[in-house]
Amino acid sequence: MDNPNIFGQLLTSLFDFSRIGLGDFTVARVSDFYASILDSSIVWDVRALSLAVSIVLLVVVIYLNLKLGKFKSLTTGIIQDIQAPTLKSDDGPIKARWEEISRHVDSTKEAEWKFAIIEADKLMDDTLRKAGFQGTTMGERLMSIQEGQLESLQLIWEAHKIRNRLAHDSNYFLRHAEAKKAIQLYGRALEEFRVI
Repeated sequence: MDNPNIFGQLLTSLFDFSRIGLGDFTVARVSDFYASILDSSIVWDVRALSLAVSIVLLVVVIYLNLKLGKFKSLTTGIIQDIQAPTLKSDDGPIKARWEEISRHVDSTKEAEWKFAIIEADKLMDDTLRKAGFQGTTMGERLMSIQEGQLESLQLIWEAHKIRNRLAHDSNYFLRHAEAKKAIQLYGRALEEFRVI
């Protein structure tokens, strides 16, 4: 090749500063050997092949990114399809029931707070049943809900645990702040279903 080979010149300049050798094998001969390899047609063939492979891989990466973008939009659509169904409120019995629950939790008596939580839990259970979630108890219905299907799932669980403490421990002392929190959690979940 008539073109000066940069790599060959670099190797030659690196090894020309010294003539250290072992017998017949000197550094100058090593640099000549590397220079001859870099000037060979095999190296140019390997470079051309690696360039072609790089271009193909770049095209594959671009293609996969485009497909991944479509996949992300597809999964978003699937997740939206399995979202909790919204129930149409008839602005009658359900809202009246929720207003009664709110009045009880605003009371000064612990028995009223407990009643409010138990009623809110029943309303939530009815809503889950009407939305088509399977199970014989509210706990079973909550366990049947897939992750991502209901944004307020953890909120319902948290409120339902408070209700279970009330139902199973007659000596459980319910603080007013805890009662209000449970009702707020149920309220946020019911709002997701658009029933209140």
